[in-house]
Amino acid sequence: MFSDVTEELASDTGDMIAATATGIAFEHKLFSLQALVQKRVPLKNDSGGIRMFKSVGSALQDISFAEHIAASAASIGLGATLNLGFQIKQSIGKNA
Repeated sequence: MFSDVTEELASDTGDMIAATATGIAFEHKLFSLQALVQKRVPLKNDSGGIRMFKSVGSALQDISFAEHIAASAASIGLGATLNLGFQIKQSIGKNA
């Protein structure tokens, strides 16, 4: 499995935490996206299957990807516009 941040993937994602809790060892199967791009690790695993990619990413990446998908869908006539109202909460003080 390839990841953008392999250390976070192994220790901070729910599915990997669950795997560790059940005794599944996977660290030897995790590779950085950089290693793939630099061709230090092959795309296919030892049994010939293609490895997966799992992004730890950030909320900004999620929003950017969602915007791209929405624009792509709209360009081919799919989807619907939702008129959602948002309010900005103004905080006063440190803990508000």
